Amino acid sequence: MHPRIKDLIAGPIAVVPTAFTTDYEVDCGRMEAATEQWIDRGLVEGRSVLKVGASIGEGQLLREAEWARLLETVVEAARGRVPVIGAISAAAQIGIIVYVTNPLRHGSIMPETLARMADFEKVVAIKWAPQADVDHDAVFGLADHFLVARDGDETTVVTEERHVASVLFEEEVKWFRLIEIQVSLPFLAKGFIAAVTRALAARDLNVIVVSTFSKDYLLIREEGADEALAALRALGFPLAAD
Repeated sequence: MHPRIKDLIAGPIAVVPTAFTTDYEVDCGRMEAATEQWIDRGLVEGRSVLKVGASIGEGQLLREAEWARLLETVVEAARGRVPVIGAISAAAQIGIIVYVTNPLRHGSIMPETLARMADFEKVVAIKWAPQADVDHDAVFGLADHFLVARDGDETTVVTEERHVASVLFEEEVKWFRLIEIQVSLPFLAKGFIAAVTRALAARDLNVIVVSTFSKDYLLIREEGADEALAALRALGFPLAAD
């Protein structure tokens, strides 16, 4: 399988409804218009995936010819601007998504089992709803890359050395140390990142900052990592290594 297929499954998967005419036929015209609207509102490659003909889209009730016509309509309307997926019988030829959506009814697949499936050639994504006593974060360790960022000009991948072979790249820059700041701060804490980067700049260190909702990460050149840790220690951060 080309690694490009896995790269396409990025962001939330938007499960879309199916439009019907008053005669209960698939309304291809409305589906084409809806696809254009979804793309205009930001459901595009690198940020989302359209899922067509799922249970919310009456996929299980469609005749085979209807399903094929529905998928063809959305794919042609998307014109490569957003990935489109659907539950087709030949899925093994283009990529399988592992579904674990109702652990109360069907049981659950544990993270360690998913980890064993991570290198299966045809598995490209996982939809996982763990049971109550399983940590949601346990599945994040299955991701190949720490960060994949796309814009109109380029794609940047931050990953471990063991995953570099799976990435098609024009240029690589190495090596970096990843420092995780485990401090949850409200957005009103003005100047927090500025204080950290100012302390690093005072020691002549460059930094790439990656921020999520509740954490911040610093990517520091390997040769400057110890100096960066000293700067954070001086700011009052307790370090896990201490």
